[in-house]
Amino acid sequence: MQHLEQPSADPTVAKAPARLPYDALCKAFFSKTVALLDLLFGFVADGIPGGRDWFDRLDFSTLELAPTETIDDDFQHRFNDVVWRVRFRDADGKT
Repeated sequence: MQHLEQPSADPTVAKAPARLPYDALCKAFFSKTVALLDLLFGFVADGIPGGRDWFDRLDFSTLELAPTETIDDDFQHRFNDVVWRVRFRDADGKT
């Protein structure tokens, strides 16, 4: 999603992105586990060749939301929308 910078009078103050009107709706929707699973199943498992094998290796018991505000290596404050983490199972079913 596109973000617009908010102007700041003080150049030393980190600039938070201005949110577009649909940002809150999208973030709320994709923060729900069921929405993520529907997305992965519909677009990955059934939508691309080999996607079902990839999908079947995901260990959904490890699924978690990741932090959405970070500081990068250049000390820039970054704002992400929604980030999920999940582990893969190996061929023996171990995570």
